[in-house]
Amino acid sequence: MKVFERITGSTIKEEVYTSIKDAILNGKLRPEDTLVEMEIAREMNISRAPIREALNKLEQEQFVVNVPRKGYHVAPITEKGIKEIYETRLLMEPFAIRMTIEKIQLEEILEVEKLISEVTNNMTDYEKYIKADKSLHGLLHKHLENEYMKSIMVAMEEHSMRTRYSESYEGLNKRDVLMIIEEHLEIINAIKHRNADEAARAVYNHVANGEKRTLNPIISHGEDI
Repeated sequence: MKVFERITGSTIKEEVYTSIKDAILNGKLRPEDTLVEMEIAREMNISRAPIREALNKLEQEQFVVNVPRKGYHVAPITEKGIKEIYETRLLMEPFAIRMTIEKIQLEEILEVEKLISEVTNNMTDYEKYIKADKSLHGLLHKHLENEYMKSIMVAMEEHSMRTRYSESYEGLNKRDVLMIIEEHLEIINAIKHRNADEAARAVYNHVANGEKRTLNPIISHGEDI
């Protein structure tokens, strides 16, 4: 199955890196899938050099692993890894929203609210769901002045996204989707009313519930993804 499109822009290195990373984050490339440089190069219609460079960078970010004599594979998703990701998010995201709630513009709030509404009206649209989810969580750290914290939060959100989408959006039942929408709206409403305590509480509960939703399939199967 073809995963990648031809690279046609002028910033080849960045486009290759982004293309491979996006495929991992949105579940097109699944945990432990093999990444063959020659095949990726053929699909993208480029040389192997920028692909190798992108894979090296993604290995440093722990999205891929380089297995001796076997090459690159998408990193596995483990119960331990999920717990560490969500532990970090539970500590940082409620604090971050307290720090930035007064800096978030009304236009930004209304835009995220609109995206959530679009998901409510069409809960089978995978792309709309991802866009709304990313926009909501991006709002939590967008206005942070602490660049170290922001970079950690961005990385944790990306890894968290990969764990959520590894089984695809279809793996979420309608009840879960409705619950996620309700949690997102609770966060947005608290931000809109500039209620830092309520926003922090809503963010904490949403992340904690997200951990349960992510871990349940793994625990029920008794194995890592």
